[in-house]
Amino acid sequence: GVSIIQPDNLARYQAPPPPVVIETVMVDDQHVNVNEDITLSSSMRKIEMFYASLSYRTPEQVRYRYRLDGFDKKWVNRQAIRNIQFTNLPPGKYNFEVSASVRGGKWSEKNASFTFTIEPNWYQRTWVIPIILIAFFIALYMLYKARMQHLKTREVELSHIVDDRTRAL
Repeated sequence: GVSIIQPDNLARYQAPPPPVVIETVMVDDQHVNVNEDITLSSSMRKIEMFYASLSYRTPEQVRYRYRLDGFDKKWVNRQAIRNIQFTNLPPGKYNFEVSASVRGGKWSEKNASFTFTIEPNWYQRTWVIPIILIAFFIALYMLYKARMQHLKTREVELSHIVDDRTRAL
C-alpha cells in the first residue's frame, strides 16, 4: 500500500494541552482553602499540594511540572506524580504554579496557581537587627561609662593614699 503523510496537517490532529487544577492544599495535615491567598505562621512544618489534569483521553500519559515562585528558579518536571510537598520553607511570599502536558505535546497555556505567605519568626523580622545593634552599642557605652567611673574612683582612692603617706613622712 501507499501512504501519504502531510506534516502540515498533523498539528490539527494533536490534542490541545490539558487544563490543570489544584485540588487540595494541606498545611500540617489540615485542609486550607485553595481559592484564596493565605498567610501561614512561622511554625508551619509542611505544605502539600494535590493537583490533577482535566484530561480523560489518556490520563496515564499526562505529565506535570511545577514551579514555586520565590523558591524555585525554573520548572521542575514531576512526570505523572500528582502531588508535591514542601517542608521548612523560609519566610516569604510564594506562588505555586503547576502545568500539564500530554506526552510529547505542549504545556498548558493557563497554569493552576496558589499563592501563600509564610510569616517570619520575631527574630527574622527587619526591625530586630537595628534594635539589637542599638542595644549592643548602648551596652558598650554603658560599660565604657562604668569603667571610666571605676577608674576615677580608683584615682581618688590612690590620691588619698599618696597624700596620707606623704604626710606620714
